[in-house]
Amino acid sequence: MQTDNEGNMIFRSLKGGLFYFSMVLLLSVVAAAVFMAVYFFLKGMTWLSLVGLIIAAAFVIICFAIVLTVNSLRFVLEKDGVRVPNSMLLTGVKIQAFIPYPMISKFYGTTRILAPAFSPVSSSDAVMIVFTNDNGRRGDMVAVSPEEKELFISELTKRTGIGVSDDPHAKKR
Repeated sequence: MQTDNEGNMIFRSLKGGLFYFSMVLLLSVVAAAVFMAVYFFLKGMTWLSLVGLIIAAAFVIICFAIVLTVNSLRFVLEKDGVRVPNSMLLTGVKIQAFIPYPMISKFYGTTRILAPAFSPVSSSDAVMIVFTNDNGRRGDMVAVSPEEKELFISELTKRTGIGVSDDPHAKKR
């Protein structure tokens, strides 16, 4: 966690097992495509080797885009609200969403891999923030996965005056 000269708290994104698993999976596809390209080249089928190289290049670009996106994610607690990135990964479009503290209705920790929000979460250990959007629609959600989750929750509790809720999707024991 960093603090800028305006007193904003900046949290970096946590890279969890889901992130590393997806990187290994994508790089495995790259290795298989390169192997396929070399195999077909040696067999004299140059057009198939070209297809393999194109597939490998596409997956390398996807890996690069994911790594750049995840490494650039920052969640900022400002004096009057939370700034979170909503990122369209493949288009490279980044939108900074600002949620004023009075618009936040609740937040809770979640371990769901597929969060019900279009958020760039790189870990299954996330914080779901439920808020009212600018159009007055209640129940919009954004998931964030800060490296220092407990500090993030503590500061969000102080700034909103709201306690942490239970995850409504957690399995009851």
